[in-house]
Amino acid sequence: MKRYRWALACAAVATALSLGALTTHPAKADGPAKTWVSQGAGKCLGVLGGNMANGTSIVQWACNGHPDQSWFISTSSPTGVPDGQPTTIRNSQNPAKWLGVLASATNDGANLVIWDCNGSLDQQWVFENVVAPSSGNPFGCWSIENQNALAKVVGILAASKSDGAQAVIWDNIGPTAPDQEFC
Repeated sequence: MKRYRWALACAAVATALSLGALTTHPAKADGPAKTWVSQGAGKCLGVLGGNMANGTSIVQWACNGHPDQSWFISTSSPTGVPDGQPTTIRNSQNPAKWLGVLASATNDGANLVIWDCNGSLDQQWVFENVVAPSSGNPFGCWSIENQNALAKVVGILAASKSDGAQAVIWDNIGPTAPDQEFC
């Protein structure tokens, strides 16, 4: 039944996109598209080469303003703040494409990819605020936990600082793991 509801929600997103408007009922969009910068390297998460084909890797790259580096979040929180609430992450270049884990893997080092909305748990996330908002950083910084692989959070493979380094899920080693903090 749960998968059926997600399939209906995905169909509603596709219909809305075809009509030129995006709705994510019952989730609430959390403002405009935002870049997510890895605190380990100071680079933005994006879709490799801006390629929106299913299964394309999510990597870090020097922030360049390209839409594949911008993300919308939708949360079930009534306030629109994702902290601790189930959340989906859509790419602004193609909002029908959602952040997920390749093959719904749950192991350390499993690759993050872009994929059509399919309602699986690997496309659901919980944000945990790890650095409070400030005047210089109005959104604060977050660890992003995958709901299919509990206690595994988004990080950069081997804490690399290089352009093109793969985004993965990994055991949450916080609170000072900068490659697992995104602002």
